[in-house]
Amino acid sequence: MAYSLGVDLGTTFVAAAMCEGSQPEMVTLSARSVVMPSAVYLSSNGRMVCGEVALRQALTDPGRAAQGFKRRLGDPIPVRLGGESRQPTALLGALLSEVLRVVTETEGAPPEQVMLTHPASWGPFRRGVFEDVALEAGLGDAPTVTEPAAAAAHYAACRNLVEGEIVAVYDLGGGTFDVTVLRAHPDQVEILGVPEGVERLGGIDFDESLYAHIDHESGGALSALDLHEPRAGRALARLRQDCVLAKEALSIDSDTIIPVLLPDQSFDVKVTRDQFEDLIRAQIESTVGALERTLRSAHLAPSDVDAVLLVGGSSRIPLVAKMVTDAIGAPTVVDTHPKYAVALGAARLATQTGLAASHAPAAPLPLPVIDVCAAVAADSMETIAAPAVSYHQSSNPPMVDFGAGDHVPVVEGVARPEPDVPFTGERVPAPAPSRVDIKMGLRLVTDGRTITVPPGRFMIGRDTDVQLNLANPRVSRHHAVLEYSDGVWTFTDTSTNGTFLGGRSVSQLRIVRTLTLCLGDKTEGATIQLIPDIAAPVVSGPPTDDFSRAVSQGQLTAVYSLSVGRLRIGRLPDNDVVLDDPLISRRHAELRRTPGGWQLVDLNSGNGTFVNGCRMRTAAITPRDVIGLGQSLFQLDGDRLVQCFNSNKNAAGRPRSR
Repeated sequence: MAYSLGVDLGTTFVAAAMCEGSQPEMVTLSARSVVMPSAVYLSSNGRMVCGEVALRQALTDPGRAAQGFKRRLGDPIPVRLGGESRQPTALLGALLSEVLRVVTETEGAPPEQVMLTHPASWGPFRRGVFEDVALEAGLGDAPTVTEPAAAAAHYAACRNLVEGEIVAVYDLGGGTFDVTVLRAHPDQVEILGVPEGVERLGGIDFDESLYAHIDHESGGALSALDLHEPRAGRALARLRQDCVLAKEALSIDSDTIIPVLLPDQSFDVKVTRDQFEDLIRAQIESTVGALERTLRSAHLAPSDVDAVLLVGGSSRIPLVAKMVTDAIGAPTVVDTHPKYAVALGAARLATQTGLAASHAPAAPLPLPVIDVCAAVAADSMETIAAPAVSYHQSSNPPMVDFGAGDHVPVVEGVARPEPDVPFTGERVPAPAPSRVDIKMGLRLVTDGRTITVPPGRFMIGRDTDVQLNLANPRVSRHHAVLEYSDGVWTFTDTSTNGTFLGGRSVSQLRIVRTLTLCLGDKTEGATIQLIPDIAAPVVSGPPTDDFSRAVSQGQLTAVYSLSVGRLRIGRLPDNDVVLDDPLISRRHAELRRTPGGWQLVDLNSGNGTFVNGCRMRTAAITPRDVIGLGQSLFQLDGDRLVQCFNSNKNAAGRPRSR
């Protein structure tokens, strides 16, 4: 039996639908539900389990479990599971492998075609990283489609849309929000304007709001717990699951009771629907703003919209429909199962892709035609124009990275604040550590080829006398030079047509992380990927203190004095520690001195604050702990804070050996 499969790898749940012919249907992935929780658990024997089993195991040993890791895709700091490091792509690959196993056992044969979905707000960088998920599951090059486009395909197929009817797809899931506006045509659906998205906004953020509310109501009882104590970890893991149940209950009931069972005390917290709505109202307002911006990009007034389709589990919250209707004036349409619409649409599109690939005649399906797409850099919330895409993969898709701000960020050290800004964290000279020899290689990937670039001078262009000859007519004869000097690779553009990183023209870059560049044109140029290959640093003599150990883990950037009681870290120049890093928020985190020692507090950052590889809101910090912020690692060393650029990704987030 030949069939296609659509898989929605969500932040909180995984859904899958199969399509044999033209009518898709959901595949049951769990014993108690059609969908499977996006959770993994690494057992002591190294076996990875997923879904409901992982959630149950997390209650007894939360340090070996992980959820919400889809948000970490592209983050250089791995996820820590039971003392081991795993990349988010590997964890998503494990979920996808489990889906394929269950579906194959159910149907008796593997699917002929698989289509994966991703948020519309993802730019080319994350879409490129997402391709590795299919490779992790052994799929090869699986086609992808944005979640709103998949939902639109399902909606158009199930309803008799009048030609010219305009529908907005409002997709509020567990971890991301996307909105797309479409217009119905007789045999297809046209996407209007620029799809919008709000990165890191979804059901798990609403869960976190409830968790913070309980902490406030209990006088900080949750924050006071020692997270290194196993009983506290188990109690908070159970409480977080109860917050999810409470959120879902408040979509139906006017109030609910959340039991709080801590190691030293137990109590109940009553939450009403009005209280919950007050907690999340500002976040819902941001989604309405995104919807209004999408309408403006399509040159549409709210009165032009005939209906708003609510997709995603979090769209069932009553406040969502009320605020959307109040703002737009159009009626809202809630799918019978909002969690399923994306997977069902992807299954339809997978069938069409398979038929097109085999040149078989196909009955017309209402498929989306995507006119415009936007790559939104989540860290800067800046919209970058990107090439038009369709629901299927291009044979030569443009691969571009993205940066933040008005220039491409180059991490060469800590940017100093402006002279007129008081700097409370005094920089002190770094003591001379043991001698460190760092050997850095470079790999260049283009057109399916991987080239090891030897240290020295390496030229790229269209001429025959260069080391890397590219046939793309957009590339200049002598386009760029790669040069290795003082332990660092530098890319210098020498062309007439330019080199582009995330749609921006660049002239020179220090290669301290993987970069994907377009040579000659933003979209039609030659794509190359530069991957720094850093061997383990060699320290002459054994490390004698924590500072030397920190140096041996990466490239020393700076040392900060902790003579003050508070140190704020972020991208803005008024922070005490300024990081020129696209993964860092404007005000990212703060290190505070307390009677019990130093405490690290995340300031609602976009990409999170990590301690020993685990994402934390608040954590007590000791000299043994490794703090991960963006592409940098920090560690306490007496009255100093040591910063190292995370050049060795395999060691990211791991505690320094003592």
